[in-house]
Order: sequence, then structure tokens, then C-alpha cells
Amino acid sequence: MTVNTKGFCVIEQDLTAKEVFDLAGTIQHNLIGLFREENPSWNSLDNDNNMGQVVMPPHCMSLIVTFKYRDHNRMLWVHLDCSHDHDDVVVGKKIILSIGCDGRGDSKVLIPLILKAISPKDAKMYYCADDANDENFVELT
Repeated sequence: MTVNTKGFCVIEQDLTAKEVFDLAGTIQHNLIGLFREENPSWNSLDNDNNMGQVVMPPHCMSLIVTFKYRDHNRMLWVHLDCSHDHDDVVVGKKIILSIGCDGRGDSKVLIPLILKAISPKDAKMYYCADDANDENFVELT
């Protein structure tokens, strides 16, 4: 069993192809901003391997964003077609983020940061720090 930190925002309609590409760019832009905030001398030209890549698997409507954060390889899943997941929290179309808990608290920083960056204005956002400990989703403001 894996332990994940999850978050999601409620959206009004499915994303267009352009919106999916924009979403990937927004995620990368915010990760780079975080890297620079923590290390002002960070330079994407010198640290290309930190950013990794964005993969769009052909078998599902998802993005997989790989990157290196604080010297650890990380993988963020962005689910675009799982709107019925978490209907017990709120019903509606959702963009769902999931990243493995790392024991260092990184995922507790990454999910809210990215969720706030990608959520449409006035969208409801929810966050669960540890899905294995019966923690409930809480609404982010």
C-alpha cells in the first residue's frame, strides 16, 4: 500500500486540449518558482534535470510530472478524468493531484502550492495530507 498526499479542485467543465497544455505549463512554472524561492541561485539552464518532464499517458486522461525536489525524485499525478472520485467530499468535475508521501513533509508543501496555482478563480479546493491515516479532506482557502 502506498501513502499519498492528495488534493483536488472542482471545475465547471472538462478541459480542452489547450487547457491541459496550459495546466502542465502552470505546474512547471510554479515548481520552478518554488525551486528559486528556496535557492535564489537556482538556474533552469544549470538544473534541467530538476524539472524532469511532463508525460501524458495514452491510456488515461492524466499528466505525470516528474521532477527533483530537495535532492529527491518526485512524481506528481494529475488526474483529469476521475471526477467521481471523492464524491463523498463534493460532487462535480475535478482535477485531482496525487503525490507520494515522502516522510519529510515535501508533499504537504507541493500539493497546496500547485493546487492553488491551477484552480480556477473561486473554485473549491480540498486537501488530504495522508490518505492512509483516515484523514479527511479539508477545504483550502
